[in-house]
Amino acid sequence: MPRRPLPGWVKSNDASVRDEAAPYKSMTPEERLRILDWVCRDALVLTRMRPDANRVFAYVDRLPENSQRILARLRSEARARRGRR
Repeated sequence: MPRRPLPGWVKSNDASVRDEAAPYKSMTPEERLRILDWVCRDALVLTRMRPDANRVFAYVDRLPENSQRILARLRSEARARRGRR
């Protein structure tokens, strides 16, 4: 079946994403923070409504061992640098 051109009202994915993101580009950090606060509060309300909310809140996403080792090394290096000042 031959391809037909898309109707003129169809946007490319790139244009669609740019249009959707446009209002956020001109926002101040405070405005973005206010939206983030709203989203986090809504997520908290929705999570509390779950029948397994206690399990969700108790979940701990542990770092992989290699990440823990790297963080320990970086912390040690930072402490050593602070001690040299």
